[in-house]
Amino acid sequence: MTRFGFLEPSVLLVLVGAAAYEAAVALKWIPVGTLPGENARFEGLVLSLALLALLAGIVISVVLAIRDRRSVPVALFPIAAAALMVARYYTFDTYYLPALTRYSEGSFSPAWVYGIALVSVLASFLSFAKPRVGFLLGAAVVFLCLVTVSLYGFGK
Repeated sequence: MTRFGFLEPSVLLVLVGAAAYEAAVALKWIPVGTLPGENARFEGLVLSLALLALLAGIVISVVLAIRDRRSVPVALFPIAAAALMVARYYTFDTYYLPALTRYSEGSFSPAWVYGIALVSVLASFLSFAKPRVGFLLGAAVVFLCLVTVSLYGFGK
């Protein structure tokens, strides 16, 4: 493990943890508030860490593509980012509380969300077979997930 080798599993762990948290909110295991704008407990912290991990994932993926190196955790970044994006897609837009309106009922089409999710699987497989191409595609997928997650509920 290199000097910064702890970053790769840490970023993956944050992405998987954030995806699990958002899935728990979507499944109503973690309740959202009752007043407009009242998020689920710790949602701001989890989302901030997830967005930071997505940015780090892009940088790490590009660096490994340039160096043409293999990394199992980094190859899984696109899938973890897509899992976060899909889970967040089904969470609730707190702007409309107390009505439980999901982000999936808003401006992003399912074709966009699931299209990126499908490409994330391709990017992960390519990262194992051809790291240079796979990690660049993976960085693009993680970027699209970052933008999509950031724009859920935008404009309210």
